[in-house]
Amino acid sequence: MTSDIDAMYRFKAVLWVEDPETRTWLDAVWIGLAPTIKVWVAGGRSNVEAVCKQALDAGHKHVFGLVDQDFGTSNRGSWATLQPVERVYRLDVHETENLLIDPAALAGCSLNTSKRKLRDIDARLTVEASRRVWWVACMQFLRLTKEAIDSGYPKNRNDAGSLSSLAEAEAYVLGSPWFTTTASTCPYLADAANVGAGLQAAHGIVSTELADGSWRRSFPGKELFRHASSYVQRGNLGPTGHLDLVKSVSEWQRANGLVPDQATELRQELLRRV
Repeated sequence: MTSDIDAMYRFKAVLWVEDPETRTWLDAVWIGLAPTIKVWVAGGRSNVEAVCKQALDAGHKHVFGLVDQDFGTSNRGSWATLQPVERVYRLDVHETENLLIDPAALAGCSLNTSKRKLRDIDARLTVEASRRVWWVACMQFLRLTKEAIDSGYPKNRNDAGSLSSLAEAEAYVLGSPWFTTTASTCPYLADAANVGAGLQAAHGIVSTELADGSWRRSFPGKELFRHASSYVQRGNLGPTGHLDLVKSVSEWQRANGLVPDQATELRQELLRRV
């Protein structure tokens, strides 16, 4: 097992990612650049975080991770100042595919076998995004509500044996910020009228994103890219059809000097830290 890990980590820098789409994208836009940054697929955010921690604990200080922002928060603003123990970078778009729902690249790439025009691809993607407004609003609302509920919740203690009675355990739980502040708001968060108001507020924000075009970064990109893939490619795509399009779009971006700046910045930061 050790020899297998050593073989996987023999590169100047190693990056674990969530899925094959992200690996295909980075391999395509970084091709030919030296030194090589090897990209491996971990299979999901939690796996990326786990293997990065394991690597650091084992002394592999050149191993990092990249995850989607999803409905959370990006750390891109602090990429240049991450602490040594911080190994995972988070994109500032919902998913990698948000960087690929690029109408110009989709129209210009070699796999636009249906010969779709840029304006038609753009219009099609916008229509698909508009069908998801309420879904995105609901997911945003749930994220904000969960954050409000989780804020200050007591953490597990590592000092086993420090609590020796019911009174001490109650004091630890009830004295936490969550029980003294957040808990009292839970009935409010669950009130139907407040839920409706919260959903309406989220819908207003998401509708603004649809109108100003920022949905391309904030809406879930994976489904939209898969829709675009079926739209621009003719016939049965087969098992690798979507990945083939990821590669083709990425190659077009590289050939036209339009590689997303996150890929360039990420590479620079990884090499700076090794």
